[in-house]
Amino acid sequence: MKGFLIVLNFILVSSLVTAQNIYQPTPNSQERKQHLVAMHTLYDTMYYNQSVVFVIDKTNYKSNGKWAFIEFKTQQKNGKAPNFKNSAYKEDYETGIMDDNSYVLLKKVNNKWRVISNVDFPTDVPFGCWWKKYKAPKEIFFYTDGNCDVEY
Repeated sequence: MKGFLIVLNFILVSSLVTAQNIYQPTPNSQERKQHLVAMHTLYDTMYYNQSVVFVIDKTNYKSNGKWAFIEFKTQQKNGKAPNFKNSAYKEDYETGIMDDNSYVLLKKVNNKWRVISNVDFPTDVPFGCWWKKYKAPKEIFFYTDGNCDVEY
């Protein structure tokens, strides 16, 4: 019985430590600012240098200090949608094959945040296996697919 309690205690403490390592960077924090800089490095080119801002989903923004997963929407500073006709998304916009959310996976490499993968306006859930593909912690994602060995 004593051995069981020791093992149970170890499992509980381990799970608490893991859970405590996942957090949401606060607005105006240095980490959040660094995430946004990394995102702008990619998205400024995708939007042909339109001035866009990222509206981050508060529930689907998680980090552990080395990896971060962010769900967001893009808009102009005035709150209107970007001009998709003047962007890398022109074809998707004109055919109507786009949702309104985007997702990005970032990793801190050599003390700098970098976009590892992104998907914009998907109509399905393409990031379900990113945890496995990029060896990122499952806990930062709000959805993970358990069947990542199947090729579609």
